[in-house]
Amino acid sequence: RIAVKELSAVAEAGAREGKVTIPKWGAMVLVEIATGDVLAAASWHRDAKNATAAQFAPAQSLYEPGSVVKPLVLAYAHEAGKLDWAASFDCAPGSAEYRQRIAPLGRRKPVRDDHGCDVLDPRGIVVNSSNIGAAYVGLMLEREQWRDYMACFGFGAKLGWSLPNSPGGVNSRSFAANVTERSFRANSAISFSFGYELQVNTMQLARAYLRLFRGRDAELRLVRGIEAGGRWQPAPAPAGGRAFRAEVVDAVRAAMTDVVSADPRATGFHLHGRMLKELGIDLHGVVGGKTGTADSTIG
Repeated sequence: RIAVKELSAVAEAGAREGKVTIPKWGAMVLVEIATGDVLAAASWHRDAKNATAAQFAPAQSLYEPGSVVKPLVLAYAHEAGKLDWAASFDCAPGSAEYRQRIAPLGRRKPVRDDHGCDVLDPRGIVVNSSNIGAAYVGLMLEREQWRDYMACFGFGAKLGWSLPNSPGGVNSRSFAANVTERSFRANSAISFSFGYELQVNTMQLARAYLRLFRGRDAELRLVRGIEAGGRWQPAPAPAGGRAFRAEVVDAVRAAMTDVVSADPRATGFHLHGRMLKELGIDLHGVVGGKTGTADSTIG
């Protein structure tokens, strides 16, 4: 009930503030990392004639996740030995590095950031949410590594339960055999790096982050156990599988912590300032996060 109330308040805020556009739908999922337990999940739909008959957005509504995947991309590249966390990248548009790494691929649309970035390390790419920086990292991965990235985080794979859920996945042309390596790098590798050319649901995204922190085979759990005949029968905790190295997890976790900080370049800067002003709470070091602009073709 709390999750539904909070989600509805955020989704309907635009209407109360007189804005023309409010979301078509919204979803919220709360997961306990230690166990994989889904503690709460909420669904909201705009103008739903029968809310109880609408699709359950956390498991059924698909969208392109956008920049929220950047920590996952950098974590995978770091784990694979492709990314040095101490490296630096010139993320300024039109820089010599951009002209060397991206421009020669002949991409139809240039890669742009919504605010100016300069030289960034991987932490800075996450904190600033730099598309250019993420693209540099994504281009370090081979096509088969991108396939493994999707499998690692469960993108395109249904959730591990029998309730209705939409698998989503990559565009049918993304890994087609007749797509040249140059074309793949110019389009899919770059788009994947900041969360496009990929459809997910919110439960899948929650599972992806669970796998980052608990291992690549971790699954969400809906039921802790059942009571039968007066006896409690606990459900087995989902296995975590092969874990990411501690140094990888720690680096990504620290970067996500700095997203919500007083750093004016951090994309969570405004949330940090608002909570400090309204509630007197300094969120830096208390929560971590990643901002992202998602796009959905599902009404």
